[in-house]
Amino acid sequence: MVVRIRYLVLALVVALLVSCVAYAYPWMLVSKYYAMQPTNQPISPTNTQGYLAQLPQCYIRNNPYSGGGATGATGTGGLFNCVAIKYGAISAVVWLYEPGGGQGVLLSFQNYQYTGSPSDWTPWLYVGKNDVFYAGDLAYGNRIFSVSKPISPGWHMAVIEEWATSTSGPYYIALYLDGDYIGQSSASGLPQLFGWGMYPYNYIGTGYTAGGWPYGNGGWFFFNGTIAYVAIYNTILNSTQVWQLYSVGFPNELFAQNLVVAYLLVNNTAIYQGPPPVYTGSWSNYYFVPWFVNYALLSQAGITNPQAITIIPSGSQGLIPSTQFLGPIPNNLFSWCRLLQNVSVSVPSHVYVNQSFTVSVTLITNTQMQYELPYWFLISINGTNESSVLSIDAWVFSSDAVNAYTFVNTTTLIAPPKPGNYTVVVSLPVCNMTWTRQITVDPLPSTSSSNNTSTPTNSTINTPPPPRDSSNSTSTTSTISSSSSGSSTSSGTASSILTNLSATLSTALTYLTTPIVIVVLALVIITVAYVVYRRSTVVIKL
Repeated sequence: MVVRIRYLVLALVVALLVSCVAYAYPWMLVSKYYAMQPTNQPISPTNTQGYLAQLPQCYIRNNPYSGGGATGATGTGGLFNCVAIKYGAISAVVWLYEPGGGQGVLLSFQNYQYTGSPSDWTPWLYVGKNDVFYAGDLAYGNRIFSVSKPISPGWHMAVIEEWATSTSGPYYIALYLDGDYIGQSSASGLPQLFGWGMYPYNYIGTGYTAGGWPYGNGGWFFFNGTIAYVAIYNTILNSTQVWQLYSVGFPNELFAQNLVVAYLLVNNTAIYQGPPPVYTGSWSNYYFVPWFVNYALLSQAGITNPQAITIIPSGSQGLIPSTQFLGPIPNNLFSWCRLLQNVSVSVPSHVYVNQSFTVSVTLITNTQMQYELPYWFLISINGTNESSVLSIDAWVFSSDAVNAYTFVNTTTLIAPPKPGNYTVVVSLPVCNMTWTRQITVDPLPSTSSSNNTSTPTNSTINTPPPPRDSSNSTSTTSTISSSSSGSSTSSGTASSILTNLSATLSTALTYLTTPIVIVVLALVIITVAYVVYRRSTVVIKL
């Protein structure tokens, strides 16, 4: 068996880099978010190709809807059809960015998948080539009923709603833009959404626009702006509810009893390990994992897997590359930031070296939290590798709730091994907010005075420093007999030496494991590995 030195060195380098990444995990919290862009000029100047999210499917065995002489079809449908036919109504909320010259389909359903040519289709919600927003469906008899509104560049929240007043109609469609009601339209014939045909392919990011759909491109019409959030409700949202959704921002769990599923289409969500901003992993899965799922409602609609499959320009499943995420999204659009009124941080003013201490974070919202919204804080000590992730569940029924507006949670950090003044940093990356508190780390007291000292405790006010040797402690020890005094002094000296040695070693290890030092060491080892790789001809024979 022959092992070459260069392979051993390269293996060592890889192991070191993996260790660095694992070590740096707490520092990998996302602070800026970017929204999915289905297409752009390099992909397709005419917006006919791009990336999309295909929504989950169900099998519809019974369809009671009819109208205009048509009866409801059965078979495989997509998420929009499944919800509408099961509950008789559907509302879709979309947060999007409209660039100058922005155009394309945001939500759609068709009977044939991209890149083919469907025989039946509906671009349910789209921006036409004339800068007008359209919400519409095709009813039996080839009648398009829709609502439209000119749209300007910028961030917008659109809501499309469609419902049946009875199983035989009439059917209505309505549009809201930025919280304002735009209008509604109706049809007596059975719409495609409710089963005038079956439409397995429900898409986010594109749709087919041939036929009579105004200002489409005559084929697959990808949106060239960005889409950040899509939420599906199994009911008609009223004007007050829509305005609340607009005021709160996204994501949120408002009206969770009717929220079926919500997708947060932002960067680094392919592997999802908890509520934002905690994401890990890389782009290694072909789907978007939902931000919120009401499994009971989804199951009633016949869907078990809520994941949205990602499709690439060729039409096959694939990864959506980082180049298709644009932004950053303004912090003030996120619900975490819009609902935040105040944050206060409490730490002790003094602690001993290597002592654990508590950091308390109190969060106050500007509205009663009747739905759940988790906040994730990164807490660290400047100049050290000590850090922790603290979650606060802002919800009136959570264990963190003091009342409907106030929520508290704590975490524990370890004080540095070197005495001095340090800064505790508490950050909320998703809102780009930071709070700092000063803390003094004192050396351990000597053995002779330790009997008369107590451990510092957390306080929101100034706390006196840990007691040091004083005349009182000296007086106390002087009452001990002289024989015991000698041994006590010797023991105290030895203990002091060991304590100082331990602190020195801990300090050295702390600095050796800081991110900067680790990166420098990694670069040095990579350089050495390169030299060995180029020059070494030594072979070890085992």
